[in-house]
Amino acid sequence: MTNAGSIELLNICGQCVTKLLMTGKLTSQQISTHIVPLLWNHINSKDVPTHNTWLNALVTFILKSSKDVLLQSDIIKLALDKGNLAQKTSSRIACVEIITNLSKRLDPTQVEADIFPAI
Repeated sequence: MTNAGSIELLNICGQCVTKLLMTGKLTSQQISTHIVPLLWNHINSKDVPTHNTWLNALVTFILKSSKDVLLQSDIIKLALDKGNLAQKTSSRIACVEIITNLSKRLDPTQVEADIFPAI
């Protein structure tokens, strides 16, 4: 498979993951076991469309997952790693998008306890 074919396949997979998360039919266990590793593997793609597809899947994960799954997923650490000043601008923008959507889902006390100290 060519590099272009691999990128196209990753984009299609990312779109499928987004659609699957939107159905709400996955259990927390299925999300933690199968979806989270996919998100973590592909969110750092150097190909911009692929990165954006998986970032969209990650935002859907944030919006559709239970708070327990979110807190167990190391998503805060991922966001903060992406926000490091040594990262590319697109990575830091992804950090803002992730934290913005997390803030919508978590209680203010969780945001203060888990996100603010790390910023």
